[in-house]
Amino acid sequence: NDPETAAEQFRFVQQAYECLSDPTERQWYDEHRDAILAGWSSSGNDNPNAHDMLFQVVPFMYAGCFRGFGDDDGGFYAVYRSVFDHIYQGEATGTRVEGSASALEFLAAADFGTSTSAWTTVATFYQAWESFASGLNYSWEDDYDVKEAPNRRVRRAMEEANRKARKAAKKARNDDVGALVRFVKKRDPRVQARLEQVQAAQRAQEQVRKDEQVQRKKQAQQAREDWKLQAQQNMAQQEEQDRLAGRLRLADLEDDYDYYGGGGKKRGKKGKKKKNNFLYDDNEEEDNKDQVVEPAKDSNDENTNNLPEKDPETNGERDDDPVDPSTNAESETADNDETHEKEAYLSTHDALDEHDSFLLDDDELEDDLSSSSEEEEPDVWRCECCRKDFKSAAQMENHMKSKKHKENYKKFQKKKETQMMEEFLVS
Repeated sequence: NDPETAAEQFRFVQQAYECLSDPTERQWYDEHRDAILAGWSSSGNDNPNAHDMLFQVVPFMYAGCFRGFGDDDGGFYAVYRSVFDHIYQGEATGTRVEGSASALEFLAAADFGTSTSAWTTVATFYQAWESFASGLNYSWEDDYDVKEAPNRRVRRAMEEANRKARKAAKKARNDDVGALVRFVKKRDPRVQARLEQVQAAQRAQEQVRKDEQVQRKKQAQQAREDWKLQAQQNMAQQEEQDRLAGRLRLADLEDDYDYYGGGGKKRGKKGKKKKNNFLYDDNEEEDNKDQVVEPAKDSNDENTNNLPEKDPETNGERDDDPVDPSTNAESETADNDETHEKEAYLSTHDALDEHDSFLLDDDELEDDLSSSSEEEEPDVWRCECCRKDFKSAAQMENHMKSKKHKENYKKFQKKKETQMMEEFLVS
């Protein structure tokens, strides 16, 4: 029925859960459990001088020591501002070790501040108190009075025991103050807000970095596509210029196939096909000759049949016989026809000779190309991708079918495209 009491109890449970969830804080609580419950100092010394100079910080390491995170009395900032002021006053009024004045001045400049303090003030405070090291001499922690030593050996043993006691008390004080600083910093709303701001800024920077990376990838992809398009256009223009200029490209001769050991069979098939064409052309030539000569032969036969038979007694001479005018006219017509047929035969024969010479020139060109490729056939076959040499075309062909060669070829092509793209981007 009491909301305030319920809220207070819930805060205690929440603080206890946080303490048990943190391994470091839980270990410290287990070591100082008795001191926390009894409200004693961690050193357990009841010396009144110690109580005067060492402010008890253990009771302020649990949630019940403050109410809320406001600036009012009993709030988070008011309570712990008073605690750190008492710790500083104890360090300033106590008997200090020589050379610890600078550390005390550093603590004096650090102010705990309020809920509205700037982050620079908060960061300076925690930076100073996280490196806290007590400058007191802790002489009240001595177990023995060296003035009562009977001899020199006993006095040195007493001094050694007192030095160990002071060192242990100083370490316990530093641990207590360090645990208090961690406890307060973990629950300070200003630190939590700053942590959220830093994380938000980091997320924003990470998002910007990812966006820039995606943009760079898009630009690289666009540049690659532009480069490929430009390369295709340049290649098409070059091919068009070669075609108009009448130049013959090496790719048309399939030099790559001949280089890698396949040229012999390719040339053999090509030569065989060309030879068949030549035989076919020769047959056509003979047919054309037969077609041209046959009409002349028929006309001669007809004229021969129309001529009078020779007299064997007079050796074919018939001077006394009369000449028929119609027979003379027919003879002149046959002579004219024979003349025209001879002219046609000669013109056809010249055309066939010219065609044969063209075919011979083409054959000679093919023989020259074959002989040049055979003469230029390398003694060593070189694989540029794998940087290996082979002594025969068969070895080269087997190597090109291997898995390792295919992998090296892909890497070689990729590297070549990258270099060309870089040159394109630079230009």
